[in-house]
Amino acid sequence: MTMKSNQVALVAGPSHSFRVLARWRPVLRLGVLSLALCATLAVVMALVIIIATPIAVRNVQLPAPTGQYAIGTTTLRLADQTHNVLLLVWYPAERVGGARPEPYWTDAYGPYSAGTGMTLPGVVADQLSSITTHSFTDASVSTGKPIYPVLVFSHGYGDNANQNTVQMEEFASRGYMVFSITHPFTPYVPVAGSSSVVDPELEHALKGWTLDTRFVLDELERVNRGERAEAFAGRLDLDRIGTFGHSLGGATAGEVCLLDYRCKAGANLDGVPLGDLLDQPVRRPFMVLFGEDHLGPRTSDFKIQDQAYYRVYIRGARHSNFTDKSLGLLGPAGGMLLGPIDGRRMQMILSLYLVAFFDKHLQGVDSPLLDGPDRDLPEVDFHSR
Repeated sequence: MTMKSNQVALVAGPSHSFRVLARWRPVLRLGVLSLALCATLAVVMALVIIIATPIAVRNVQLPAPTGQYAIGTTTLRLADQTHNVLLLVWYPAERVGGARPEPYWTDAYGPYSAGTGMTLPGVVADQLSSITTHSFTDASVSTGKPIYPVLVFSHGYGDNANQNTVQMEEFASRGYMVFSITHPFTPYVPVAGSSSVVDPELEHALKGWTLDTRFVLDELERVNRGERAEAFAGRLDLDRIGTFGHSLGGATAGEVCLLDYRCKAGANLDGVPLGDLLDQPVRRPFMVLFGEDHLGPRTSDFKIQDQAYYRVYIRGARHSNFTDKSLGLLGPAGGMLLGPIDGRRMQMILSLYLVAFFDKHLQGVDSPLLDGPDRDLPEVDFHSR
């Protein structure tokens, strides 16, 4: 369902927001799951067609980051008796002379679709690997500052931890340590006796992803003490942690901000509130960015108590526009997943608002972008309270 601009308005208060949301709860049960599964199926179809359109994919260029830092990247495996999590990491780095930047895709990233375990056909992996990023593998952490704020990202169901490389590089270039979680395969397992208005299978996945994220926050404390990943020892500002994610990953970011005091701010890219967020308020600054695939008025609303809340509606954007796919990573076939907004402009809008939000609420740096609508961004309906 297309959400018209006049449907995006500030709510009068939390109780009103949830009366509206309650009317849409029956729609959520089928709609959220359908969005995730349909998107995954469409990706599979597009990947098949990519094989016949290699030139279109190989010509993709990622937007250049705008920050002052060079960008390092690495992978980090965190595991204990109950968790086994692969992280993709981007961070501010020292300048690297003569080295080649990391390709967009490598086999080290695991399954292309982490939520379903789907791997890439070799020819498709080769084509995505031909795309060049702006990040350098295992570069030294920049000495520009002693410590850097931390962001933790969760991908969408059926997607992967590098799905928003553009934003990861932008944040790293601006002095953030970004840890993107490859959530292990989470099957939709029915939960006996559940009376939830949202699919119990989806809530099962949400609980697992929330536990993954809180485990990562625990392990980052060990990383900072030098017990893991010595290159990052003492370089993480764990008093300034933000979470964000796409789709189910966005719901995960909100759930973590609700349950874990270490989260100081959170953002959701085109997801809806699920789990405990349906009934309890987040007591952290929060931003929701969403487009035309939302199921109805205010289904994206999060209940926020005594904190800043931002709603960013982007006309012409569909669910996959909130990822790197908006740049044409899936070739001509990927058009079935995208709205009409220009892919590079979409990426610019995402980066502008996310950077402004986390700069303000993690680093105390104000941005006029958060003060009200911007005449230079006519496709954006912006509201805050």
